[in-house]
Amino acid sequence: MYMALFLVVGFWICGIFVTIFQCEPADQAWKLDPNRNCINYVNYLYASSAVNIFTDIILCVLPIPYLWKLSKSSPGTTLNPYSFLLNQKCL
Repeated sequence: MYMALFLVVGFWICGIFVTIFQCEPADQAWKLDPNRNCINYVNYLYASSAVNIFTDIILCVLPIPYLWKLSKSSPGTTLNPYSFLLNQKCL
């Protein structure tokens, strides 16, 4: 669980720095000079979206073993894992 936390927070911090320093020098990001030296921000957004989808899947899958253990320990809660999965699908 902590590995996923560090992955998400680390990627968030990296995203902030990429957004701030996308051009060299950094103030070129706000100027409309066609000769500015910037990264291809659209490609960064595609890569960022792919990583976000990956971390979303990880965060949806991580609690499932704990929910199965919860379901096996008390007989009245067999619907807990299924309600969790249904809730994740709706989000």
